[in-house]
Amino acid sequence: MTARIKLLDGAMGTQLESLGHDVSGPMWGSDLLYSNPGAIGAVHEGYAKAGADFIETATYQMSLEPLLVDHGRDEAETIMRGAINIVHSSSGSESAGVVLSLGPHGATLSPSQEYGGIYPPPYGPVLSSTSSSSTRTNAFPSTPSGQAEELEAEDALAVWHLARLRIYAAEEGTWRKVEWLGFETIPLLREIRAIRRAMGKLYTELEVRWGGGKVSEEGQEGWWRKKFWITSAFPDGQHPQHLASGPDQHVSVDDVLYSLISPSPDSANSLPRPDGIGINCTHPSHISALAEAFYTSMRKLAKSHGEAGPVFVLYPDGGAVYDTTSRTWTERTTRPDEWAVGVAGIARRLEDARLDAEGDEQGKKVWAGVIVGGCCKAGFDEIRYLRKELDRADA
Repeated sequence: MTARIKLLDGAMGTQLESLGHDVSGPMWGSDLLYSNPGAIGAVHEGYAKAGADFIETATYQMSLEPLLVDHGRDEAETIMRGAINIVHSSSGSESAGVVLSLGPHGATLSPSQEYGGIYPPPYGPVLSSTSSSSTRTNAFPSTPSGQAEELEAEDALAVWHLARLRIYAAEEGTWRKVEWLGFETIPLLREIRAIRRAMGKLYTELEVRWGGGKVSEEGQEGWWRKKFWITSAFPDGQHPQHLASGPDQHVSVDDVLYSLISPSPDSANSLPRPDGIGINCTHPSHISALAEAFYTSMRKLAKSHGEAGPVFVLYPDGGAVYDTTSRTWTERTTRPDEWAVGVAGIARRLEDARLDAEGDEQGKKVWAGVIVGGCCKAGFDEIRYLRKELDRADA
């Protein structure tokens, strides 16, 4: 296996559904963490057997508020952290790295808003009661007052994400088992910045709690400083973030990349750069063009700043289209093996991308590595074929 291309697992909710489990609740099956943890463990085990190097927790839609409806606070927080232990203890997954799956604020709304980014105040702009779905916007006005309101919304999102992170990081034994934090399907640039701010504050808090210059048992400083990635979905090939000019205009990949890796005016600690960036839960037909756009944008930034990009994380959906209101899927148009061939080819292209002219095999690579896997409707078969395709290319 190419060390620079690692394999992530696939879907959780739709895989549970295909196995006969009810995922119609607001947490898309994450409630099985306490009602039927064996079902969650079986999915993790299935992906481990398929050859995944990293396995995500079943926590994408999970937050404290819905759990408090039926559980006390201590019990609810224990359930959330327990998802990490389920991955770690699932048969066959002991050698796989644990990725803590963290969805956007929009994943907790009904209907969900990870593809639209229409958040209520204080996380988004006030919308007119007469506005239709075609005129609603997730962007604040470009006026001074609108920009001030956007900063307040960013503050609120940073508080929301930090509160959830603190729950997962509350116990040392559990936190040690996490290798990556995966912030997924993030639809707004202000939420990207808010996540980076929340991670900066978390790092500072954990440094105070577990730091003080002591060396961990593994002989490494800062074991608590977990790597994190931020990925977005690109419905119809476009990022969900609107421009202030109207909901028919969307931000460019250049805008997205700048929000992901732009330095802080204060310090790197206040706005840490993600260790991984990329695309998730996007139709495979859009992936090639988007990967090329990220490459072009990162290449420009790298040349101007003298720094290559982070790991590129790519996990498209299985090719079906989801309706967030009816919660139904269209039929997919490709077989699992065909899906894997296409995704693996793009992953290899990303891994081989150079800062200098194409064909310069000695040139510095654009990305620090590639993590590739699947999202909704990409299940055991897709990941198994993707493993075979990656290994075949390295044979």
